Amino acid sequence: MLAPAGCESTPKRVAGRSDAGAAGVAVGSTTMTLEEFRTQSPPGNFLSTRRLVPANRFAREIRWELAYGTPRNITGRPLYPPDMPCLLDSDTARKLGKAQERLRESGVGLLIWDAYRPTAVQRKLFASAGNSGFVANPSYGYSRHASGRAVDVTLYDLGTGNPLRMPSGFDDFSDRASSTYGGGDPEVARNVALLRSTMKASGFVGIEVEWWHFENADYQLYDIPPIDPAGYGIRIPD
Repeated sequence: MLAPAGCESTPKRVAGRSDAGAAGVAVGSTTMTLEEFRTQSPPGNFLSTRRLVPANRFAREIRWELAYGTPRNITGRPLYPPDMPCLLDSDTARKLGKAQERLRESGVGLLIWDAYRPTAVQRKLFASAGNSGFVANPSYGYSRHASGRAVDVTLYDLGTGNPLRMPSGFDDFSDRASSTYGGGDPEVARNVALLRSTMKASGFVGIEVEWWHFENADYQLYDIPPIDPAGYGIRIPD
C-alpha cells in the first residue's frame, strides 16, 4: 500500500546546471568523482539513441505502484491514465537494473513510486501546489522526471513482497523525509543507508531533503529535454 502522497516528489532547484569539473559531480550531500561517473556511463555517443523503456527492462524484480495514478496526491484525483506505464530513459533503466542486481544479494527489491512524468502532469502539480517550493515551476525548468532520468523509489522484501520500513511515505515534506535520517530506529537507518549507497554505486545521485528521490548522474554533463508522451501512446487526462 502506498502512503498518501502530497505534491511533487522533489522541491527542485530550477537554476541552470553547473558541472563540478575535475573535482567531481556533486548534488546535495552526494558526490561522485568524474572517474566514477565515466566507469558507470555507457561509451560513445548514446544521446541520439536514448528513449524511454520499461523501468524493469534490466531487472524483473523491480516493481512499481505509481502514486500519481491514484487520487492520493495534492490534486485529489489521478494524474496518470489507468494504463500509465512505468518508464525510464534507457540509460537510467540500465543503472536501476544494476542497483537491483546489488540489492538481490540482500534479498531486497526496488519499488518505484514515480518515474517518467509528462510535463502536463508537472503543470497540474504546480497549479495545485503554487509557490510552495515543493514543485518546480514549469516556466523556469522541468523536473528530470520529464526526461525519464529521475526515479522515486523505496525497498521491499523479495521473499514476502512487503515494503521495508523507511522514515516516511512518499511525498512527505516533513523532517522525516530527510535522507540523513536522524531518528532512533536502527532498522530504518540501515534501510535508508542501503538504498542510498546502492543507488550511488549504480550511477545515481540523491538529494538531502528526500530519501526516495534519485537522478541519473549524467544530467550533470548532458542536457536532455522533456519527452513527449504522445510518442509512447500516453494520453494524460484533462
